[in-house]
Formats: sequence, structure tokens, C-alpha cells
Amino acid sequence: MSLRADHEKDGNEEAFKNEISASIDSLKAQEMKLKTHLEHISRPEYTDLRNELKQTLKEQLYRNTYIQGLGLKSIEQYEDAIIMLNKTVDYAADKRSQGYAYYNMACYYSLLNQTGSAMRFLDKAIEAAPDLAKDVVSESDFNNLKQDDNLSNNA
Repeated sequence: MSLRADHEKDGNEEAFKNEISASIDSLKAQEMKLKTHLEHISRPEYTDLRNELKQTLKEQLYRNTYIQGLGLKSIEQYEDAIIMLNKTVDYAADKRSQGYAYYNMACYYSLLNQTGSAMRFLDKAIEAAPDLAKDVVSESDFNNLKQDDNLSNNA
């Protein structure tokens, strides 16, 4: 059973939101530390390890910001989730990873009823990670887009 389901069963949605918010705060603190480490590796003593350390830190930042975006979505803070996923795109190691962030951004724009932005990011997601196209039809976040002829062209 999910954390949200546990709290819904207890009738305590506020406790769920507080737990998610606390987790996001912790992730933000970790994100700041990772960014600091990323800045420090430009120092001369890290010359031999710079590329490997930079890649590792970016991978951690990608995961961190991606999870923050998912957490923000779960407490229905879609605008903040989109901002976080924009950071995620910057840390992505490849197009496919960017595609997953774009896909979630499309979902969140759809939930905000910003269909133009949702379609734009869905196009970017499928361009970057074509395997995501198969998920579009069953994605409930896109329910408001399913009447749009352009959505069926993406799927």
C-alpha cells in the first residue's frame, strides 16, 4: 500500500503532504550539497578525476531533481514540479533521460489544463525517447488531451 493510500485510509491527507514536503526539503538540501561538490571539482587537485566526478554528480543531481519533481506532483504542486523537471533536463546524461523528464512535464502541464504546453513537451519527450509513445494512450494524466486529434498522432 502506498504512503498516500495509508493516509487516505486514515483520512489524513495533510499528514501525507507534510511527509512529502519534508522529504522534498531533505532532497533540496542534498541537491545544494551536490551542486557545491560540482563547483568544487573545477579545482586543480581534481584534474585527474574531474570528468568521472562530474558525471557522477550530474547523475545524482538528475535522480534528486527527478524525485523532487515526482514528489511535488504527488502533492499537486504541478508548477513547482515543472520547474524542478526543467533542472532535471539540464542534468540528464542523454536524450532518453531528457525524454522522461519532458514526458512528466507534459503530464503536469496537462493536469494544469495547459494543453498547448502539454503537447509541446509530449512531442519533445517522444522525439527524445520514442518508446514513451506507447504509454500515452494509457496515461491518465492526459485524459483532457485525449479528445485532441494531435494526441492520437503522437501515440
